Amino acid sequence: MESFIRYHLALGIAHIYIFFDDPEDPAIQVALQFSDVTAIHNDEALQVQQALGNVLYPKYGPHTGYEVMACQILNVETAIQLALDQGMDWILHIDGDELFYPGQMMALDWFDQVSDDIFQVTFLNHEAAPEVFEVEDYFRDVTLFKKNPAALEPGLCTEFQRVSGKSQYFLAYQNGKSAARIHPTLLPNSVQALIFQNVIPW
Repeated sequence: MESFIRYHLALGIAHIYIFFDDPEDPAIQVALQFSDVTAIHNDEALQVQQALGNVLYPKYGPHTGYEVMACQILNVETAIQLALDQGMDWILHIDGDELFYPGQMMALDWFDQVSDDIFQVTFLNHEAAPEVFEVEDYFRDVTLFKKNPAALEPGLCTEFQRVSGKSQYFLAYQNGKSAARIHPTLLPNSVQALIFQNVIPW
């Protein structure tokens, strides 16, 4: 948790909203040490707030008891509302085991170069390839990554599968993560690709 926070703040991310499924998670105390981090507990207060104020609650609220992605989508909508209140320009949704890497640029510089008529960008995800079974801090300990299939020469994934004997190249998703410009009509439409809907030019 601390590595995740320190990395993204050093990258120039203005504010981080972290949603904790367990209101007793000890990592909350780590998050509270940083003034540019908002730790949000999945408690009764959040659930009531989302039930009363989230546009997507009628669709996803009934499924939050057993469907993790339903909770995540409602949390992203809540984060959008918070970012709008704080005057943020962009929002990026990533998990706690992921990091945003804009090459040699700071986050602000990367987003500043995006044309004003572009309202959403999707970043290809690469997948960590740990060299040991037990990893203490994957942001510090893991240095090897499999490139996203979309960034490889045609046929390399098939060759990997042939040589390794594995049926899959990536173990998890490969459709990337999205960032979008903050706008009052912005709503999440999914979690992994996080396609934003209702983005209206202003």
